[in-house]
Amino acid sequence: KSITITLTVLLCAYYSLGTLLLIKTDIHDLVRYSYNYDSGDYPLYPKSIPELYLFRFRGDENDLASLKTGKGLGYILALSNDDETDKTIQYLEFFIDKGFNIDSIDGDGFSVLHKAILYNKMKSISFLLSKGANPKVIIDMSDHSARMGVDKIDRMNALEYAIYLTEERNQDRRAIIEMLRDLGDALNL
Repeated sequence: KSITITLTVLLCAYYSLGTLLLIKTDIHDLVRYSYNYDSGDYPLYPKSIPELYLFRFRGDENDLASLKTGKGLGYILALSNDDETDKTIQYLEFFIDKGFNIDSIDGDGFSVLHKAILYNKMKSISFLLSKGANPKVIIDMSDHSARMGVDKIDRMNALEYAIYLTEERNQDRRAIIEMLRDLGDALNL
C-alpha cells in the first residue's frame, strides 16, 4: 500500500511539474508541441495534454500579440505536412475566433494568406478567404531590406505573390491563381 501511495505522489509531482512548464511555454512552442507532438521534444506529457491546455487555457491577448510580432499564424501552416488536415483549420479557427487579426503582417512581413500561398495550402486558403482574409493585403518587407531578393516580393498582394511563385520560382500555384482571380471577379477587385 505504501508503494502505491508513493507512486501516486510521484506521478502527481511529475504532472504538476509538466503543468508548470506548460504555463511558462511560449505560444509558438506550445502550438508546435500540441500540433506535431514528438515525445523527444517534450517527454513530460501524454500526447493530448499540450493540445488540451492550448484550447482550454491559452489564446489570450499576450499570445495573440506574440503571434503577431513573431511567426504569425503562418507558423501553423509550416507545421502541417503536404496533405492538410482538419487540425490545421482547427488551429487557425481557434486563434481567429480568439481575436487574431487575420490580415495582420507577421514578423517576416507576410499575412497568413501569403504564408498559405507560399506553402501551397489550398484548403487553408479557402478557409482564410471564407473567414474574411483580404487578398489585397500586401507583403511588407520594410523591416527586412537587408535580406537579398525581398525587393521583388515587397508590396505584392496575394494574387501577385501566387503569380510570382509560379513564374519566377517555378512553384506551381495555378490553382491558387485561378481561385484568387475568380474571387476578384466575384468581388469586383
